[in-house]
Amino acid sequence: MFLVATLCAALIQIQNANAKQGATDPIPGTSKGGVSTGGGGGGKSTTPAPAPAPAPAPQPIISAPLTFSSSGAVSGNCTGSYHIDPYYPTLSLLTVTVSVDTLNVPDNSYLTVEVVTAGGTAYPFTSNVIAVVAQAGTVSYSIYVTPGTSVAGVVVKDSAGNIDFAGN
Repeated sequence: MFLVATLCAALIQIQNANAKQGATDPIPGTSKGGVSTGGGGGGKSTTPAPAPAPAPAPQPIISAPLTFSSSGAVSGNCTGSYHIDPYYPTLSLLTVTVSVDTLNVPDNSYLTVEVVTAGGTAYPFTSNVIAVVAQAGTVSYSIYVTPGTSVAGVVVKDSAGNIDFAGN
């Protein structure tokens, strides 16, 4: 019995020695021993990974009123405001709300609102139409803009495309 135990122990030692030298490595180059038969590189990298880009500076939340003046054939009162909210580090959400009342246009007329930024006209992803009912109406719409965008002006146009109210 002692002889069988000694032979088993010797056999295990020989197998461990062979494994450490990569002799029984099922995938060449992945053994932990001192001999590599190719492939891999043992997980060592000679080129460090590039540092991540710094995060953009956080943008402030901006809320401001809009002051309108009448400039066309449609008369009445026009008020509004805008709100710029940092949505993502690379994207802000601009929400513009415009209300009109005591208009001299019939019901079921419509007016459109356009926002002008330093980059030009900003196009909304929601409706920019004010439907006039009882000589009044309101629209609130949203635009994705780049951080740091500022509102240069807001105009309200009639169905013929004439500017009736201009605000900033």
